[in-house]
Amino acid sequence: INAEYMGSCRTLFGPIRGCAVWDLFNATFALLPLAAGIDGLVFCAHAGIPRPRAFGGDDRAGLLRSRWPLDEAARTARQQEVFTDLIWADPSGSGVEDSGFRQNPERGKNACYYGESALDDFFATTGYQLLVRAHEPKVSGFQLQKSGKVVTIFSSSGYMHAGNAAAGLFVNRGLVQVLGRHSLGHGGYRCRR
Repeated sequence: INAEYMGSCRTLFGPIRGCAVWDLFNATFALLPLAAGIDGLVFCAHAGIPRPRAFGGDDRAGLLRSRWPLDEAARTARQQEVFTDLIWADPSGSGVEDSGFRQNPERGKNACYYGESALDDFFATTGYQLLVRAHEPKVSGFQLQKSGKVVTIFSSSGYMHAGNAAAGLFVNRGLVQVLGRHSLGHGGYRCRR
């Protein structure tokens, strides 16, 4: 339960309608997938890629097609790990060891960073070639990372009065193009089929 969001709904719509609006948003979110693929080439998640299972083979492709309970108490430990990775994982920054997965203490005890080798392994397992995420505001509205294999798109300009631009993404027949509120000067990225 996000008490801050519920408070916003109650402020905007009043105490009774606000709770009803909050319930409708939660019911809608319960029907949405945690991640999505576009043309089998572009993987879209709020934050990152899931870690592989520690034992017993790679189950990520199957898990990503599953429906899970929104209630954390009803999820298996593995579902919770994948859920956390899709919502909170960040690409490791420059100058940081760039292999596999490692803990991200800034986001909490279960959150992780992923490096380029983890990304390459995920792409080899799933067939995707590009990760699109939205988890962090960027000055220009977008940022390319991990040799152009990760693009962060932030669609809210002026987020928290930070002065950032907004960006969006257009995907058509393997061509991925960044669209921005300001001219960003980026021609696009072509996925290989």
